Amino acid sequence: MKEYEINEGNILIAEYMGYTEHYDEHGIWQRARYNSSWDWLMPVIRKIFDFDDINEYKESSGWYAYYGLETSITIVDIQWSFLNCVNFIKWYNEKHNGSF
Repeated sequence: MKEYEINEGNILIAEYMGYTEHYDEHGIWQRARYNSSWDWLMPVIRKIFDFDDINEYKESSGWYAYYGLETSITIVDIQWSFLNCVNFIKWYNEKHNGSF
C-alpha cells in the first residue's frame, strides 16, 4: 500500500472507532497505527465482529472483506487485516450513510 492509502485507511478506521480530533494541519491522523500495531487494530476487529447485522454483510457483495479478515487473523497478517477492516468500513459507510 502507498503511504496516502495507509493514511486514508487510518483516518477511516479512526472515524469508525469514534475519533474525530487529532488531525495535523494536512488532515492526517498522525497518531493512529492501525496498519502496524495489533494493539490498535484488534479493538477495530472486535467491533466489526460484534456488528449486529454481520449476516447482511456476509450476504452482500463485500463478503470477501469479512472472510479475508477472519483469514488474515488466522495467519497473523496485519497488513491484510488492516486492508480488510478498511474494506468493511467502506461497505458499512455505503449501507449506513457513514453513521457509526
